[in-house]
Amino acid sequence: MNPASNLVNVRGIVFDSLTRTPLSGARIAFTAADSVGGSVARATTDSNGTFAIALRRGTWLAALEHPRFDSLRVSVPLRRVVVPDTAAFTLLGTDLPGAITRALCGSNVRNDVVALVGMVRNAATNKGLDSASVFVKWVDVKLTLRGFTRSTQAVVTRTTRDGWYVRCDVPATASVVSWAARGGATTGAVLFTMTGAPARLDLTLDTTARPSNGSVKMDPDSSTGSLFPMSAGTARYHVIVRDLNGRFVSNARVRILGRTTARSDAAGAVTLDSIASGTQTLEVSSIGYQPERRVVDIAAGREPTDTVVLTSLKSVLDTIRITGGRDPTGFERRRSAGIGQFITAADVARENPARTTQLLRTRKGLRYTFDRNGFASIEATTGIGCQPLILLDGFPLRDLSPNSALAVPGEALLDWHMHPDEIGGVEIYTSPAQLPAEIARLSFGLPPCAAIVFWTRESLGLPKANPMP
Repeated sequence: MNPASNLVNVRGIVFDSLTRTPLSGARIAFTAADSVGGSVARATTDSNGTFAIALRRGTWLAALEHPRFDSLRVSVPLRRVVVPDTAAFTLLGTDLPGAITRALCGSNVRNDVVALVGMVRNAATNKGLDSASVFVKWVDVKLTLRGFTRSTQAVVTRTTRDGWYVRCDVPATASVVSWAARGGATTGAVLFTMTGAPARLDLTLDTTARPSNGSVKMDPDSSTGSLFPMSAGTARYHVIVRDLNGRFVSNARVRILGRTTARSDAAGAVTLDSIASGTQTLEVSSIGYQPERRVVDIAAGREPTDTVVLTSLKSVLDTIRITGGRDPTGFERRRSAGIGQFITAADVARENPARTTQLLRTRKGLRYTFDRNGFASIEATTGIGCQPLILLDGFPLRDLSPNSALAVPGEALLDWHMHPDEIGGVEIYTSPAQLPAEIARLSFGLPPCAAIVFWTRESLGLPKANPMP
């Protein structure tokens, strides 16, 4: 205590129970519990979630405010803080996810669901849209005595007069896709993963958009039809693709999710036509770079230009050394040994697959499996839970988890990394006994149980192929 001022130095941390991390930028208002209409002492947490304030000895009520909770339209209950005679430290926690969901949805909600809230706005006026429908879909995977069962779950809710909506039965840990619709017009789909806490999702809708024939499948072998309807509009959207050094990336694949893919030119530029304004999901990928997916809001009546910077895989992944020669990758040498399965560029051209994973579906010893969030991954049937080491031009891709923001529910990441017209060859080894030594050592640990090695046409010295239809 400071004798001159009769104040005690109080330090503390505000802990965010939604993300289980310190909460920066939180505003704390301290009011003495034994006074009426007294003054209020205020503090704000720094980037580490800490704060410092001088208070007199006694009991105080702490009110927490933060934009995250303001956006959810919930208030955090008062916290009781007792200040002793000497310097003190206190830990203030926000409400747990379940408490916030109950505040939004009532006390009868299940423990395994959370609230999804937000607003649907008019792309032209930015005002809330009344009676817009907000759709949420996910894949429900259950383990039974007979194995895994998969089903698509879908819910829909309507916005209020100010465009606000609350959906109370979204799985707490699912990967979901959501979009809004009104009067035949729809936004683009937004893909995201619920992390056990309530979330906010705002969508912007072009009310003048018209229905389109485009669609997105839930997974490569989906038989349930389109995942969400598509709309077309009059907006033009320009994209420039660069790398971290500022160089243009040519021949990158660029698309609005659900629409036809376009390729960037020598200046890294792409123009996407007949796009509906409002919320869309942009996807950009190129061989040798980490794919990029982002949610964009395209302003009505404008032609925005967006620059996408791709990160080279060389900066984040280890690589295999390739020596010079007529067969620098060793592909032909291993193929002539007759061990494993091989797919050549001629095989790819003959089969003409729509996506990379279709090349693997007809190969022996491989199968698809799905996790509880509906993510598809490839397993070797020669071992229980054997997920092959996957290489692309010598770079291991297994560390690119399906739970990342780049993943699409039910879509194998291989389809996102490589298009069939870029494949020069594939090696498939479904058991440890088949693995060549130079492939096995790339696991950087225990030898892999299986491996799938992709080589681009460029790495094998083949000319670029014409894009497949």
